[in-house]
Amino acid sequence: MKKSDFKLLVIGVALLVLISGIIYFIVNIDSYKVYKFDFNLKKRENYAANEVIATYVDEETLVQNYYKDFITLLIYNREEAYKSLKTSIKKENYPTIDEFNTRIEQMMENNLLYSEVKEYRKGNDEDKNVYYVTDTSNNQFTFIENSIMDYSVII
Repeated sequence: MKKSDFKLLVIGVALLVLISGIIYFIVNIDSYKVYKFDFNLKKRENYAANEVIATYVDEETLVQNYYKDFITLLIYNREEAYKSLKTSIKKENYPTIDEFNTRIEQMMENNLLYSEVKEYRKGNDEDKNVYYVTDTSNNQFTFIENSIMDYSVII
């Protein structure tokens, strides 16, 4: 191969690579766009995520939510359910989680999974709302409300 033929070959390959690069850039031009972010956004007055809506939850719905929440903990996270027991009752009746699990298994045999709130009554203890709940399997729960959806339980 002559030296001039080699130069033509190198120039031809270089042109092919250059043309291929240009074609690739043209085909993928969208991925090379520069997007600018405007940091001077004005507050959106009617933006739905900022909207505050006052809602009223009646006592019955609140009690049912506490009950369902606790039953869900009993099914899926017994350790958290054990932690939500009132401390004095936990020490007295269920000093270990194994004793607590035994009691829950007895309740499960009594159709706890299919139970619903049958009745409840409200009381007060040390300025806290207390809800005494009986379910359709005649299990009794006492929910002592520290704040909304923060409660301790007596079984």
